[in-house]
Amino acid sequence: MVGVFSPPRHKGTKKLNGYVVNHTTRTGNIELDLYILSSCEDISQEQANRIIDRMEAARDDALQRVERIQEEVNKRLATLKQQTQKQAVETRKAVADAAWWLFNTAFASLVASAIAGAFAVTSSGLFVS
Repeated sequence: MVGVFSPPRHKGTKKLNGYVVNHTTRTGNIELDLYILSSCEDISQEQANRIIDRMEAARDDALQRVERIQEEVNKRLATLKQQTQKQAVETRKAVADAAWWLFNTAFASLVASAIAGAFAVTSSGLFVS
């Protein structure tokens, strides 16, 4: 493409439109903005640098907000994980208690059936007329 400015995508000092630029960015967008601002005749290099500084400050502020949000999300995830583990332990205990009661009920039924069966076998002639 002819006439289109393609900023470099690496770190370091660059010279754009006669100005030395010491801005380091990931994508070069700040450099492109500085190039565009510095090519305007009604904006001085100092004004362009102030605008770029504000843009960088806004970017840094946004990145800090994202980091804070990410930290909060991680804290909430850790809390939820801890609560889930606690609920899982409580559920295991409840299942173990229910299984114990079921076993005791089945055992009591077995004993009652055995007693009734023994009673039926030994007293088979009691109720015959």
